[in-house]
Amino acid sequence: MRTVTGEVVFPEHVSVSAGLVAEIEVLDISEADAPSRMIAKQTVQDPVVTAHGRLEFSLDVPETDPAGQLTLRAHVHPVDAVGMAPGDLLSTTMIPVPPTGTPEPVEIPVVQI
Repeated sequence: MRTVTGEVVFPEHVSVSAGLVAEIEVLDISEADAPSRMIAKQTVQDPVVTAHGRLEFSLDVPETDPAGQLTLRAHVHPVDAVGMAPGDLLSTTMIPVPPTGTPEPVEIPVVQI
């Protein structure tokens, strides 16, 4: 087991209030034409975001097949929400995670949808 750390980076114009949940996931996206598979997940209730719009995270992630492809995903939404909805914050770019070894801390930028 290894630890993947970093920060979720919020847009400057967004204020984070109580009643939100931040979900940070490591997904295996190796198989073409197949749904991604969750490898690890951290859920943060009422995330505490710094004045610079950042939320630290730390995930225990198992090592996977070296031929695989992993990515990080972040989704911030109201506590009672199901699925994605307008106003949620979501990562929209691929943030690669090596399948083995401990990577340097990463940043996951999120945008409001």
